[in-house]
Amino acid sequence: MPPSSPASSAHWQAWRAYFETTALLEARLEASLKSTAGLTLADYNILLALSEADGAQLRLGELADRVVFSPSRLTYRIRELQRRGLIERIADATDGRGASARLTAAGSTAFRDAARIHARDVTSAMLAELSDDEAAALYRVFTRVRAAL
Repeated sequence: MPPSSPASSAHWQAWRAYFETTALLEARLEASLKSTAGLTLADYNILLALSEADGAQLRLGELADRVVFSPSRLTYRIRELQRRGLIERIADATDGRGASARLTAAGSTAFRDAARIHARDVTSAMLAELSDDEAAALYRVFTRVRAAL
């Protein structure tokens, strides 16, 4: 614990447990998605956001906000997913600087396949370890922290 911190030792222990567990969980989920679906977690997150658009396209700025990416990081991932035929990038006809993205049929299939794997992995690595009360508590805590950020 930092010596001048107003937070209690319990706060710092909670932070460290969160930080270390998140790193381990992300590494495990990333390895599984890469080996079974050929996707990174970043790719999966982009495909998830586009699948939630329900066949519609999303402006790249809105997509960046949803997946919490910088515009340059999103541009790189979009280019890669487009190269693989999983998404389509659509130029804005009224604003040459703007663009949107949407899933292709291949992208929808890849997402559905990856989603089954991801759900299985998330359940076995984390959700199965939580009681209903613990899951509700985590939801409350992280919803509040996300809103504060």
